[in-house]
Amino acid sequence: IYTKLNNNIICTNYNDAYKNYNKIFTQYYNKIIKFDENIFTLLSNTMFNNTLFIYIPPYTKSNNILSKIVDIDSNSAVINRILIVVDEYSSFEFINNITSSKKVKDSLFLQNIEIIVKKHSSCKFINIQDLSNKVYNVSIKRAQLDSYSSMEWVEVNSGSLATMSYPTSLIYGSHARSKIVNITCSDNTQLDTGGRILHQASNSKSDIINYSFVNKKGMINNRSTVRISTASINSIAKVKSIVYLFDTNSTYNMIPRDILRNNTSSIEHSTIFKKTTKKYNLIIEDIIKKYTKVK
Repeated sequence: IYTKLNNNIICTNYNDAYKNYNKIFTQYYNKIIKFDENIFTLLSNTMFNNTLFIYIPPYTKSNNILSKIVDIDSNSAVINRILIVVDEYSSFEFINNITSSKKVKDSLFLQNIEIIVKKHSSCKFINIQDLSNKVYNVSIKRAQLDSYSSMEWVEVNSGSLATMSYPTSLIYGSHARSKIVNITCSDNTQLDTGGRILHQASNSKSDIINYSFVNKKGMINNRSTVRISTASINSIAKVKSIVYLFDTNSTYNMIPRDILRNNTSSIEHSTIFKKTTKKYNLIIEDIIKKYTKVK
């Protein structure tokens, strides 16, 4: 769903992108996520049935938020692929909303999302997944950042029978920054989420904020990885996890991986457990609206 787009912005599916914008599309397609990394990247390259290619030209400030709705309404596999390129001195914001009917059984939802953010540009990607407890959810999300660029992931996961989702930012340019906000809600389900930020350039900054809500014998495994390389001097990374356990039978596992390879940078990691008298749904809604402005 999009309105009043700049005429220079390309927004189409993969087939039309390959036919009509071949030079641009093939330049970036499969450049971040390789087909042979694992079984899920192989599957998403072998077949896909829901695609979107967006190209934001240089010096384009997109004030309108683009949104896409994926509704899983049958007992089948939905393989969703998105490729976004934000060229130099541009900005872009996108909402990806995935829902499923409660009647759906034993379905697979697989995402393969690649985002390239060029110099002095910014991108915000909001991914809201509200799935039934009969859907297997696997998300592969990766962004590549150039110098003085910024990337923000906002990831909301609720429902599903099992979820594996770890938004990743690869910081290849100096003075770039990335932020990952994970909002994970487990209500008698098992979710495996987190974020990964790999610093490969100097003076870079990153934040990972994890909100976990566990209820009715639910379980959340939170895996957050931060790696600051030897070349990424004077860099700062912070990881903060806020956990709400609503009953004594629920489980939360924190599985951090922090790698620091130079002595001019720092990684800060903290976990906070909170109690609240507020209703489960209401507190989740407040957190989601805070970061997405979406009810």
